[in-house]
Amino acid sequence: MDGDKVAEIIGVEGYGGVCHLHLHCWRYENGRWFESSSQEFGKMFWHGMLGDDTSLLFLASGFGGVWLFLDEKDAWLLAVTVEKWRAKFWEVRWREGKWTKRLMGEVPERNANKIWLVRKGQDWMVGGWASLPKWQKWLWEKIGHRLQRFLPFLHEPQGRVFVYGWDGKRRWALLGRWREGNFLGVKLADMDGDRKQEVSIAFPKRVLVAKFEDGRWRTGWVEVPFVWYKPVGDFFGFRYGGREWAIYQDRDSRSCVAIALEGDSQQSKRHQPQRRD
Repeated sequence: MDGDKVAEIIGVEGYGGVCHLHLHCWRYENGRWFESSSQEFGKMFWHGMLGDDTSLLFLASGFGGVWLFLDEKDAWLLAVTVEKWRAKFWEVRWREGKWTKRLMGEVPERNANKIWLVRKGQDWMVGGWASLPKWQKWLWEKIGHRLQRFLPFLHEPQGRVFVYGWDGKRRWALLGRWREGNFLGVKLADMDGDRKQEVSIAFPKRVLVAKFEDGRWRTGWVEVPFVWYKPVGDFFGFRYGGREWAIYQDRDSRSCVAIALEGDSQQSKRHQPQRRD
């Protein structure tokens, strides 16, 4: 945890229905064990150890999580807290026998009830689902659905799906925001073989592919033949031929679409969908 090339032991203590976490660090020095404990870290879960370029998935309806990341020099914790339906990201480190935390950023969207993250070096992609404000739900239940019989163009309001690029320094770039009813799923895969995962987000008849390159996020659309489909397999892609493929299946048949990126990073703007029956 402190970069001295000697590993420490990290422990997490939780109690209650939703965990109220305390972090512990044990180190061995001069024939003795020493322990350092943190203050209570709020309501969250421990999610174990992950690598440098990876993906996270967690719920954010009143609680967050803690993840351990390994960098070239040392290890550190990413902690997510949720306060008044606003998710915040913290960098948590252990130095010289003490726990410290630093606010990294705050998700611009309110009422987020589920969030997923993708790390790209020092940059991140943050996406999730935001529920409707209570006043909109109340207005539709009391007035909106009654007016719908006279004004058929009125529709029940839906939550939204959002995707942001984030540099880890409180600077956010909105990549897209869509109605929740149009969102079909997310798939993560190294689609061009550069050992960094890209993100594909499924909508009816098309898939949005996002890649972090040259200091910014690049996006492109891939047309697919299905209106209603779902990601196949786990959250991550299917590896074949040195690349990972994002695979989506038609819900009404066994037809699938596999998506990869052609060539190296300079050619990543060209998408290569292939269909397999």
